[in-house]
Parts: sequence; structure tokens; C-alpha cells
Amino acid sequence: MRVLDVGCGLGALVREALRLQPAVRLIGLDPDQDMLRHARSQVDGVRWAAALAQALPFSDNTLHHITTTLMLHHLTRDQKQRALAEAVRVLRPGGRLFVTDWTAPKKAPRRRASGSCGSRMELSKPPIMHTGDFKTC
Repeated sequence: MRVLDVGCGLGALVREALRLQPAVRLIGLDPDQDMLRHARSQVDGVRWAAALAQALPFSDNTLHHITTTLMLHHLTRDQKQRALAEAVRVLRPGGRLFVTDWTAPKKAPRRRASGSCGSRMELSKPPIMHTGDFKTC
């Protein structure tokens, strides 16, 4: 099984996935060479690729799953659309795209909430949440 983490940064999700599923062929992708250099120094047995989410260096229908965590909010609307179209292009039939991201919606009221570790963080509930085949937790 081939799994791609788009916008892998320092490779935290890739490291955890490898720990939990050592037989999976993991690919960490990020445009930042410094981030990838650090990720490579932390984890063996992973393919690391320098590329943009909007131009994935993979053939059509080749990946089983794609993850992206806290990356999409860095992109413009057009870049997001291109990145998601690229994800669909490279996913195999029946493959899944897992997206975790958030940002404050425009003109939405903010509220304060306590995080699970006791720290304070700003939360804002988007007016509309689209979910696919996912559980909301």
C-alpha cells in the first residue's frame, strides 16, 4: 500500500504512520528542502519528495491514500482547487483523501476554549462543514 503525506513538513505524521504501519510504503512530500532535510534525518525507510501539492510527481491512479495536515490554509483558493484535483488524479479507484485543516472563517465570531493539554487556543466553528466518508471528532 502506498500512502502520501502532502505538506509533510518535519515528518511527524509520517513517523507516526511508520510506527503504526511499518509495512506501508510512505511518501512524505513538501516543497521546503530544509523541512525535508530534517525529516530525512529523523526517519529511515520513507521516500521523501520535494514538490508542490498542485503538481504531484506521481502517475495517475497510483496511490492508495493521501493525507494532508494543516497545509491547505497556506494556499490560495486556486491553489487549493489544483491541489485537490491533483490528489484525485493520483489516487487509485477506491483510494481515500484525508484532510485535516482549519482556519477562522471570515466574519465569524471567535470563542475561547481550553485545549486538551490545558493550554488556551482560539476556536471558530465554520458556518458549513463538508465531510466525506469521515467521522468528526
